[in-house]
Amino acid sequence: MSSVTFVMDYLQIDFDSNLLTCYKWPKVTVKTRVYSYGEVEYRNAICELIASNVLDVKSTEDRIWIEFELGSILFLMVDDSEVIYFTDSKKEWSYYPIREE
Repeated sequence: MSSVTFVMDYLQIDFDSNLLTCYKWPKVTVKTRVYSYGEVEYRNAICELIASNVLDVKSTEDRIWIEFELGSILFLMVDDSEVIYFTDSKKEWSYYPIREE
């Protein structure tokens, strides 16, 4: 992860020009402690993962989990209004969740 941008009502996580835009605040784990949006140390926990390498990415129908060397970020998708946009370095984008009609 190369940077994190906190905007009024969303979060952007940059992976060397590949951008993840999140309209739901994820849970963050650093060194086995879990942080939720609104907690005093939440932003510090996310920022602690900057420059940490991604070890694994997993997704299911209702969650995306990114594991780093120092911790993890977990996105829980409760309903269809919660969307995460991914824009790659070529500016092509996709979104999650993708629901089959």
